[in-house]
Amino acid sequence: MKRLLFLILIVSLFQSCGVRTLETSVSERLSKFAKIDVLGIDKYDFLSEYGDPESKDLEEIEGVLKEDLYYMENIRGMFVLTKVSFLNSKLTSIKTNKIRSFNNLPSNILEEIDKDVNQLKNEG
Repeated sequence: MKRLLFLILIVSLFQSCGVRTLETSVSERLSKFAKIDVLGIDKYDFLSEYGDPESKDLEEIEGVLKEDLYYMENIRGMFVLTKVSFLNSKLTSIKTNKIRSFNNLPSNILEEIDKDVNQLKNEG
């Protein structure tokens, strides 16, 4: 009887760990922009929530300011470049422009790329 209780306890512990690992791995695979489902957000509210971009394009067309902000994320070995567009400081679109897999590169190169991206973020 003690063996059965011990076995049930061990199985329960492993099951709870498995669920936790699954939840963590799913959240690690999502872009930080995946939860945005509303357009029209003010640019300054967006920047306070998601931080400064790696780069941006500015253009004025007939008195309307168009801004494209570019964010790069490393999601489990995949580099995701997201373009966030604003017209007159209001969010108009979010697009994933490029997804590139660097899984076949040595891990030290991936770490260097990630470090460079973080350094760019901190400089801006």
